[in-house]
Amino acid sequence: MVPAALPVAMPSIVLDHVTKRFGDHVAVDDVSLTFPDGSFSCIVGGSGSGKTTTLKLINRLHDPDGGRVRVGGEDIAGIDVIAHRRRVGWAIQRGGLLPHRSVGDNVAIVPRLLGWPPDRIAETVDRLLDRVGLPPDRFRARAPGALSGGEQQRVGVARALAGEPDILLLDEPFGALDAEIRVKLQDDVRSLHERFGLTTVMVTHDMVAALRLADQVAVMAHGRLRQVDAPRALWNAPADDAVASLLAPARAHADWLRDLAGP
Repeated sequence: MVPAALPVAMPSIVLDHVTKRFGDHVAVDDVSLTFPDGSFSCIVGGSGSGKTTTLKLINRLHDPDGGRVRVGGEDIAGIDVIAHRRRVGWAIQRGGLLPHRSVGDNVAIVPRLLGWPPDRIAETVDRLLDRVGLPPDRFRARAPGALSGGEQQRVGVARALAGEPDILLLDEPFGALDAEIRVKLQDDVRSLHERFGLTTVMVTHDMVAALRLADQVAVMAHGRLRQVDAPRALWNAPADDAVASLLAPARAHADWLRDLAGP
């Protein structure tokens, strides 16, 4: 196993020998992994690799059958599950928006649960819509069904940030978007990560996105962690055939672009 490239001083999220089973199937198999405070990390892997289950363990959508998940040094098994989820931003593909509520109401869900006063909620909704490139005067009252896929995803990110979390979890947030929109939103999410000082963990099957965005990339296969490293180190020294296989399409694409550019 190649060690993580980032220093681990005050880790924000630690998975300590975590295992999760569904019947006879071991979805996450003895995974130990640290996401340092303030880092942008990606978990990559093919279908059935365990990456999404790992993300759900951090948000307590699943509880581990073995091992511990700690956030800020505290075992989250001992924290009220609703209180824990309210301090963690969560965004999924297509945003997971409530179709019967307006854009503004979708963004306001967590602040209302937290009991914020109406003026603070309104200010937060408008500020975040503006930050994700959706002018509030145009988008606040719109229905999610009237938005494009990229716009829905932006609302999902704004909603994930509305409760002022320290942690942002992203589950395949860009998979259904056109290439141009996908790259723009990836850059915007990285910028928001830095602006809000978040610890971000993103699950993706897109190795190119992981290499572009992340401070560290964790590669999973068949429920096990195969390598965790900085993008350049991962690219130059894949730990095994499973990691090399995930890198192969990105390498082929890079070679094709290099040949196209010519000498």
